[in-house]
Amino acid sequence: MQSNTPLAKEGAAPVVSASRNGMSENRQAKGVASRKPMSSGENPTRTVIADAHPVFRYGLRRLLESASGFRVIGEASDGAELVKLARQLKPDLVVVDLALPGRSGLEVLCDLVACRPSASSC
Repeated sequence: MQSNTPLAKEGAAPVVSASRNGMSENRQAKGVASRKPMSSGENPTRTVIADAHPVFRYGLRRLLESASGFRVIGEASDGAELVKLARQLKPDLVVVDLALPGRSGLEVLCDLVACRPSASSC
């Protein structure tokens, strides 16, 4: 299916989107740099996902794991579970819903940064 949307520069990462008739179409993402495949010597970014909604976590896991360079090593549904997982697994990246049940995502991130000085909240 052809898209009427202008394409980004050649080499940009492809985007799959659903059209009105339910068919998917491939097009190039605007302003998205293409990701080179990882070489065998590179380690993937070890990631933990924290969100209260299991369907969202599942979708984000699938998205990240389909991208070169990411490996999801854990999932949390609330702040307490995230802190426990992060301390145990020591991920490179934590993707956090700011509206986690119990404690806010920002509070949890502050705790994680405090106990791992090399971490950045940015």
